[in-house]
Amino acid sequence: MGWKGVLLCGAMLLLGAQALQAGFYYEQELYTPPNRGEPARTTTIVGFVSGPKVRAEDRSSKILNVIITRLDQGLIRLLVPERKVYVEMPIPGADEQSAPPVQVTVTQTTQTRKIGPYQCTRFEARTGAQNLTLWLSTDIDVPNEEVATYWQAGTRLYPLTLTRELAKLPGFPVRVEVMAQRASVVTTVTRVVKQEVSAFLFEVPYDYQRGLTIQAPPEPPAQGEPGP
Repeated sequence: MGWKGVLLCGAMLLLGAQALQAGFYYEQELYTPPNRGEPARTTTIVGFVSGPKVRAEDRSSKILNVIITRLDQGLIRLLVPERKVYVEMPIPGADEQSAPPVQVTVTQTTQTRKIGPYQCTRFEARTGAQNLTLWLSTDIDVPNEEVATYWQAGTRLYPLTLTRELAKLPGFPVRVEVMAQRASVVTTVTRVVKQEVSAFLFEVPYDYQRGLTIQAPPEPPAQGEPGP
């Protein structure tokens, strides 16, 4: 191998090393019970978290959908690999000044339960619009800032201002049961693996075409405040 080949190999190795970041891989199930004539549904999600970035892949559909959430950019991108297109939208509530405050009351109970391989403690959280039962585990060894990232982006079920409050609780959310007026959802994490994650997972491939930008829906009003 000539000196040019050595330099090329060295550059590729350096690029690969820079592309790996600390993070974790997770698997979860989203269960929606029957509601208003709609059948129950279970969605299987696999995802990756690194710093302020999350990639979630819906493995339940025949057509793979990918959602990349970039808290560092304030954007959510939806990728459709089959068509090589993507759309993006601002993260609801990412603007601190425009995001309404969410009043949340959290109570830690003495109830414990093993969910999968993880020993969990039950918490109850209440807001003006939702009641949440949280099963948190300290068995999962991932950095607090990445637990906060998972809360704020990985679930995508709650207002960002609410998840910022929930992220202050101790432990990883293994199971979250949300009871709301319109619908209920149960999210259960079945596996978490701490590992290095490729930075390329959180980028849009170069050969994808961008679709129209989607405007973010407004966050729900704070408790006691009228809606628009």
